[in-house]
Amino acid sequence: MERTVDNQAREHYFYNGMNIKLFKTVPDDVSEMIREILMKAYDYPEDIRRKEIDEIHFNVEREDGDLYVAYDRRDNEPNAFCVCQTVGGVTWLYWIGVLEGQRDQGIGTEFLEHILRILKGNKSHKVWADTIQSNGAIYKVFKMMDFTVFAAVNNFWHNQDYFLWSKDI
Repeated sequence: MERTVDNQAREHYFYNGMNIKLFKTVPDDVSEMIREILMKAYDYPEDIRRKEIDEIHFNVEREDGDLYVAYDRRDNEPNAFCVCQTVGGVTWLYWIGVLEGQRDQGIGTEFLEHILRILKGNKSHKVWADTIQSNGAIYKVFKMMDFTVFAAVNNFWHNQDYFLWSKDI
């Protein structure tokens, strides 16, 4: 792992050719990528998806959350993001997403593996997340990476069913 700092990103990591940046504000190209991912990815009504986009910006820019962004190896365009927050050594993964045309290529799995390494290096010892139960893709990734479902919550936020996950890192 190589770690550097540039004038836009707070930190910059390189893992086996994957370029990951940590931001404290949301750059325009990243904002467009997040919007594209969220507007296509979930079973929420459009107004709720728009609210989620605004919430990501709010959490990152008020310094409650960290925004990690992966950049495509070929064209250096953003292709995946993760918003998380660490308190007392426990990190909550709020969002993780990969552009639609780049899914099923292992990008999200590799990105999450690198994020977990970064978090562990920053003294996090546990990760928590929630996912919609119908999101089979993230279910497979979390199970493969030894996350554990510790609760299933039905008819919860926006009448969706969720799994709550944990992983020691």
